Amino acid sequence: MVSDLILCQLKQKHSNYKEIIYHHFQAVLLYLEQVQRKQQCFNVQPDSDFSSMLRFNKMIIDQIHQFHNIDFFAKSLQLSTKKLTQLSKTILHNTPAQVIKQTKVLEAKRKLSNTRISIKELVHLLGFEQATYFTKYFKKETGLTPKEFRQLHL
Repeated sequence: MVSDLILCQLKQKHSNYKEIIYHHFQAVLLYLEQVQRKQQCFNVQPDSDFSSMLRFNKMIIDQIHQFHNIDFFAKSLQLSTKKLTQLSKTILHNTPAQVIKQTKVLEAKRKLSNTRISIKELVHLLGFEQATYFTKYFKKETGLTPKEFRQLHL
């Protein structure tokens, strides 16, 4: 069960355990989105706050190649920035900015460890204008430069 995997990661705290937990959480959200779709066939309405956070998460992934501020996501979700922040903290246990950053870093990790894409291409793919900014952004979150991360995970 996913909750057991998450608890195991929390107890053991191996390297990258936060990213692994975040990945498991995203998988749960995707599963719940599938359940939501099935429920809609039976006219059952899921909790609107939870549904908003599912849409927020999906929007981040769909817009991974661009940088958008919190206002963009709030307007797209028809929420105030204050409400988006409140829901994000309550349901996702992070601010919207942190969720966006974690998603971008997770995607960067996936690409660095599973593809031969150049770092320059990755910078463009994730919506960064400068490779130096991406390197600082990535290193702040992981403690490694993208090149160092790739060398450890290939």
